[in-house]
Amino acid sequence: MKKEYINRKDFDKAIYVLKEAYESDPTYNDARIIYAASLIYGGKTKEAEVLVGEEMIVDNRLISAYAATGNYQRLRAILEEQLSRNPNDSQTLLTLAATYIQIGE
Repeated sequence: MKKEYINRKDFDKAIYVLKEAYESDPTYNDARIIYAASLIYGGKTKEAEVLVGEEMIVDNRLISAYAATGNYQRLRAILEEQLSRNPNDSQTLLTLAATYIQIGE
């Protein structure tokens, strides 16, 4: 149900519901990531970055959110981290190349 709110672009409702889920168990990392992604989709990138903290989280849900919202600088940072962890990942390399094009590099 929560993903449906994002798919319907009802970001305020998604953020509300996912925040409740996260706050019910802040130790559940998936809830934190999904809540952060909903914040990104909802245009609250700074709040999402505070939520995930300083660590570089490589997660496809965050990658998708940053790509969909055009935050290519943050997307680039995550993809570069992902590539450093798995330098033979051709999909990440292609996505990173497309990101560089979007940024103009």
